[in-house]
Amino acid sequence: MSRNTSDVNILLVNPWISDFKAYDFWIKPVGLLYVGAVLEQNGYKTRLIDCMDRRHPSVAEKMRFKQDGTGKFVSRELPKPEAYRNIPRKYKIYGIPVEAFMAELDSMPEPDVILVTSIMTYWYPGAHETIKVLKERFPTKPLLLGGIYATLCKDFAEKNSGADIVFEGSDMIRLMDIIGALTDTMPGFKPAFIDNYPHPAFHHYKKLDYYPILTSRGCPFRCSYCASAKLYPVFIQRNSDDILSEILEAHENFGVTGFALYDDALLVDFKRRLLPVLQEIIRRKLKFHFYTPNGLHARYITPEVAEIMFKSGFDHLRVSLESSDESLLKDTGGKVTVGETAGAVKNLLNAGFNPEQIGIYLMMGIPGQSLEDCRKALDFVKNMGVQIRLSDFSPVPGTADFEKMKQIYGEIIEDPLYQNNAFHHFVPGILSLEDKESLRRYAFDTNRSLLTSLDNDE
Repeated sequence: MSRNTSDVNILLVNPWISDFKAYDFWIKPVGLLYVGAVLEQNGYKTRLIDCMDRRHPSVAEKMRFKQDGTGKFVSRELPKPEAYRNIPRKYKIYGIPVEAFMAELDSMPEPDVILVTSIMTYWYPGAHETIKVLKERFPTKPLLLGGIYATLCKDFAEKNSGADIVFEGSDMIRLMDIIGALTDTMPGFKPAFIDNYPHPAFHHYKKLDYYPILTSRGCPFRCSYCASAKLYPVFIQRNSDDILSEILEAHENFGVTGFALYDDALLVDFKRRLLPVLQEIIRRKLKFHFYTPNGLHARYITPEVAEIMFKSGFDHLRVSLESSDESLLKDTGGKVTVGETAGAVKNLLNAGFNPEQIGIYLMMGIPGQSLEDCRKALDFVKNMGVQIRLSDFSPVPGTADFEKMKQIYGEIIEDPLYQNNAFHHFVPGILSLEDKESLRRYAFDTNRSLLTSLDNDE
């Protein structure tokens, strides 16, 4: 005879991050919280420990919160892995103290199953350390590792993580079947796609400074450096009524007015999915702020789209370009052109956005990219009079560019530590360290000059 789901305790864990740097740009484990919501709808009892919660009682008093909710994490230094021995930076683990994590574990009922998520592949030492602590505390309880690292580096995770099961992908039906088998229960609610999920289980947080939200999952584009298609093979869009319902619930339950839209293709099919949501927010005269950390597709920013984005409260806009070299843009997927980016910026400025609100993502270190290409891209953004958001390319498993980088790195690249953009930053033969630092200084000086001129104009 099977057990009742209400008799089963499931622990959800967002692990520590290990890296040379980490910053809270509206980071929350949305995928894990969706899993929690589906479990709860099936009657399971869930608890969450978010090791990266800056509002956790053990760290909250030490934190500084910007107006948009972002800020630094608490950290402690770690010995550098051998892979990073020549990188002249401090390697750290970020998140709540170990003592606080243990106290959380001691305060809750013993779990029947533990679910640990993961994000960046090269953050895995933090996830492995989290798993180590959990297995020492609950050695006989099945522990599943899921998320981006588990999906993109499954073989490595199976050999090294300490998890009992490494769950690849985002198939909620398969996950519920596994949990049912592990707990001798029969979950009946098994939604296939995100458009059928209940809203993520943010109720586990006592306070939120912002609310990350997905209006779709996946992306119709296939950029050579992006693993979205590997993580989510099908592009699924949510119903506009449900998106609006989630936003309004978050505002009512937590008082949040800032929403980070983490879609990979937010503006695709804008009229059907996002337009009705923004129109209703405008009609209700709600003063919200919407942030786009993943970058927007410039070709969809028409004058009409720009105008309603401005009226509904979009802020800190990020537009993806990566390079101003048209041939390189075509080779990496063709999702945007230089002309489309210039047109998008013009439309945003005409709609009322300030130049300081607009940032153009550029990437340095893309395979085949020269120093001259990078400088031309920086000048292109500078001449548009908006901010430069410069980032380092890193090789992501499951992408075309990852396969290209194998020719430079060799098989060591299969260890996710070598997929870190900080490591790539120091690899000879891509762009020299001196070249990259000069590009960073130029971007910094350009942005500072822009902001100074805007301040003087006021």
